[in-house]
Amino acid sequence: DYTTMLKANGKDRKGQVRTRLAEVCDLLGPRGAETVTVQDVEKLKARLAETPARGRKDPDDPENERLRTPASVNRYLQDLRAAYNLAKRKVEYNPVADVKLLKENNKRIREITDAEEQALLGAMDPTKRRGGTDLRPLVRFLLETGLRLGEACNLRGADVDWRGGFLTLRTTKAGETQHVPLSATGKATLEALGPRQGCIFGWPDGRPWTVGYVTHAFG
Repeated sequence: DYTTMLKANGKDRKGQVRTRLAEVCDLLGPRGAETVTVQDVEKLKARLAETPARGRKDPDDPENERLRTPASVNRYLQDLRAAYNLAKRKVEYNPVADVKLLKENNKRIREITDAEEQALLGAMDPTKRRGGTDLRPLVRFLLETGLRLGEACNLRGADVDWRGGFLTLRTTKAGETQHVPLSATGKATLEALGPRQGCIFGWPDGRPWTVGYVTHAFG
């Protein structure tokens, strides 16, 4: 019922919640929702933390998959708790409500240095790459604003408020419209591109660069 509601409201377009909850159901086993206890959820939390994240390789050992981060485990628990909250009329007790989430460490370690930035932009010189597409303005813009790649690729000219000095992000990971202040450097990067039809970072006909294309070119 929960995943159906999310789909109807356009809040799980990529099916990530459905995938996480399907994995949760596999770990809990075939049982009624009303039989799950706090102890069961605590065991589930431990198993999720000990289970490799699918498709995530360990950078120190590429042959092995990387374990889930505390933040990733918490997303599973939060999805399960939300499903129980929706089921209040069918299940009297929410066993996830009394389970503490893991402590997340989202602190940024450091920022890229000026020398690293110049080396990065130098390596992306279009004369040194096949195809010749100049991705340097996009990279400069990402470094300046901190936007996600998908957010930048979907940015259109109408999303830039030049007078107010901010961007309007209509497609975000959170599924909500957000406003981002635009620095002088970020604004200058966009101005240097000139008027664009359609998406700002994309092909001449207005089609946006995809995340897959930029990731491949970046590699």
